Amino acid sequence: DILSETKRLYQKHYPDDKLGLLLFDLLLNKERLEYKEKIPEIMQQEELSYACEAFLLNLRLENPKQLAHKCIVADNIKDAGYTDIAPKTFIFSSPEEAYSRVISSSNLWFLKDPAVQRGQGISILNPSSCSLEQIKLLMQKGKRYCLQECIEPFLLDNRKFGIRLHVLVLANIRESNTLSVYLLLDGILTKCGKEYDPKDTSALNQITCTSVQRAEKNFDRVKVKTCASSWDGYVETIPYLEEAVIKTIMSVASKVCSPSNTGNLLKGQLFGYDFVYNNQGKPLFIEANMAPQFQDAKVIESLRHSVAYPLINKLPLIFFDPDNESKTIHRWKHLRDFEII
Repeated sequence: DILSETKRLYQKHYPDDKLGLLLFDLLLNKERLEYKEKIPEIMQQEELSYACEAFLLNLRLENPKQLAHKCIVADNIKDAGYTDIAPKTFIFSSPEEAYSRVISSSNLWFLKDPAVQRGQGISILNPSSCSLEQIKLLMQKGKRYCLQECIEPFLLDNRKFGIRLHVLVLANIRESNTLSVYLLLDGILTKCGKEYDPKDTSALNQITCTSVQRAEKNFDRVKVKTCASSWDGYVETIPYLEEAVIKTIMSVASKVCSPSNTGNLLKGQLFGYDFVYNNQGKPLFIEANMAPQFQDAKVIESLRHSVAYPLINKLPLIFFDPDNESKTIHRWKHLRDFEII
């Protein structure tokens, strides 16, 4: 069949990728206990498996935009009454209305193209210098845009920073029509490339996204990237991060995937959840990316093995073994199950 042929070709090109080949064997319904015994040894590999990347990026939920399209997410959060988890956010299709909102505050604003991810399509607006004509040039006629207020940030090394978390959403439509949510407890911390200046509207000062910052002249990846757990204050904020993840998914659980009686396999999607911290040290949800790149997970040692872990345990319907599950921060945590109605 197709999966067997895919495994044959994969083995031909990547014969040393034990983790990837194990994943194929599990999905092909081979004797699972035999392979499960090999998992601890195989997970010691230093690189994330190409096969794991492929599965994570291609197992698509039916409607992932419910969690990744900025306007849809903002609407869902507002309708569910969860606006406390994010900065002030407004949706506009009218440049005049957007301009009126911008000049009503002394804070900077982010005007975001709702369908673009990885830090692209973001314009930083300063109410003291912004003009209606400028906003008209940024907004396409008839298209909705997300306008998000720039918060007064908590600073590390006198720099604004953000944290990216990996959230795995799996729809078990073969057995129970449930949506299961897993959070990788450690994350990726990215500091801005410049010391913070509240009046500076440059991307290097305001946008905590590598995809944006690396295009800037003075970007130095080594100085701005690390694992979230390296920050002493991170662990105490995890409950707030978990709450925000649960609330975003609670608001869309019945929309991202439909119930099925056809006996299909699991559907799933890995999301990159982005947070910034306000001046009180509270994390606020900014957006979710439905196709996060894996380079940081490969480079940051503590994340190398963790990203692939749920694939071994969940996608082939092998569940976590509590006797073997790591009790450290470098693990996936099962947050909650939701019924798909």
